Amino acid sequence: MTYRYVDLNVPNLPDPKICAWLEANGIDPELAPAAQYAQVTDEFVIYQEFMRGPDGFKLPVHDSKGEACAWQKHIQVRPLVSPPEDHGL
Repeated sequence: MTYRYVDLNVPNLPDPKICAWLEANGIDPELAPAAQYAQVTDEFVIYQEFMRGPDGFKLPVHDSKGEACAWQKHIQVRPLVSPPEDHGL
């Protein structure tokens, strides 16, 4: 099995190639943080995704003062439908 990484953190966001690749693999670009490398195998895309609450909004992380300081994320594994090379990545 081969592993490779796709850098989602590019200088000019949103990047049309990255968005097209994510969407082709059933990933919502709005929920995939740019500050990450997506791991790609022969069968899967492994990446972090923002968590959403029942209302559909991103779930915040709170600091010791109770103030929102980031968004909760979790690791997702999706089947690889379209390889990054098909999108110029």
